[in-house]
Amino acid sequence: PWTIVLGSMAYNEMGVVVLGAGAMLAACRRSNRPGVQAATVGFLVGVSCCVKPTALFFVGLPAGVLLLRFLAWRDWGEALAIGSLAGLLALSPWLVRNAAMTGNPVFPFATDVLSAGHWTDEQIDRWTAAHAFDGSLLDRIRLTAWPDPATEPDANPVARWRGVTNPQWMIAFPAGLLGALLLLRGKRPRLIAVGLLLGLTGQLAAWGLATHLQSRFLIPCLLTLAPLAGLGAARVRWPRGAGVGLGVTVCLVQAIGAWMIFAGQRGGAPNAMLLGGPSLFLGEPYSVEVGAVSPVAFINHELPPDSTVLLVGVATPLYIDRPVVYATAWDRPPVLDWMQSSDTYGVPDADYVLIDHAELARQQRSGYLDPALTPEFLRTLIEGLAPIRSWPQAGQSLYRVPRGNRP
Repeated sequence: PWTIVLGSMAYNEMGVVVLGAGAMLAACRRSNRPGVQAATVGFLVGVSCCVKPTALFFVGLPAGVLLLRFLAWRDWGEALAIGSLAGLLALSPWLVRNAAMTGNPVFPFATDVLSAGHWTDEQIDRWTAAHAFDGSLLDRIRLTAWPDPATEPDANPVARWRGVTNPQWMIAFPAGLLGALLLLRGKRPRLIAVGLLLGLTGQLAAWGLATHLQSRFLIPCLLTLAPLAGLGAARVRWPRGAGVGLGVTVCLVQAIGAWMIFAGQRGGAPNAMLLGGPSLFLGEPYSVEVGAVSPVAFINHELPPDSTVLLVGVATPLYIDRPVVYATAWDRPPVLDWMQSSDTYGVPDADYVLIDHAELARQQRSGYLDPALTPEFLRTLIEGLAPIRSWPQAGQSLYRVPRGNRP
């Protein structure tokens, strides 16, 4: 179920899994050109880190272990050097851009050692707090398999069980460990089984020690669990014909289960948004009824083409077909400078202001909201604007800036 949940949403874990699978396949073979093999593995690991930085542990560790397992020990030094260089080359666009913009190639990491760029101490502290786990080492170990004591007993099991016992893993971890036991019985299968087990151990250790223990961060464990389970099942001596029949049955059960889970999404209409494509999000074909339910559609079709829209609490302007000014939750909200001077930090003047009250409330509950965006500030902002339209179901409101008058 985890792959269905994340694969049907705009999360980046599945990109890590795809690239990680390529790195693992490149690693687990004998080669008379260890440098080329190491470069391939390292480059794929580097690209996966561009998708999600935690791939350094969740892909780099298992792929690196497998690579060394299949190489002669005398080639290890060359492989590690070439693989690291290839990975660094793949990461270089991100590193160079960060260095050019902030003076810190790994921004927003290591800001206490390298440059913090344009961020203030408050912004760094807020970002760090949102991406850190404040429990003890024992708490980290406990959450690997036991429920989160900070949640209520009647809370959603998916939220209570963060680690390997999360219900959305179902039998993935037991199946992988059972497959490992079967593989350890043979000399040749043991070569890959030990490599996969070491990789899985590294992944679990990285999750427990180097992350803030989000359940979905464990998704790359599929890179080690799936081969262990599949290869282990292949080692079983089934009666003639029984193996094929059992395999088909298991695949059918999995397919039906996956189909039922997916079919229940979006209230039983999982593909409702796919049929319309990007046009649906742009509000095309447009009608008054569409504008009544979609702020983006209303902005794209009801506002003048040269209107600049200042977004407050909105950081997803992809489908807005008008000039926009916005910031992520971690950057300084441009509305703060806009209220003072249109020249400050290059913030241009705005004709309209779109406020996402629901997102601001969510950020405040999570501790992400800039402390300057107080209710008093928002009231002062709104008092100087002319209301255009509200979308209660989305928690958003659009306002017009009176000509020649700034709040």
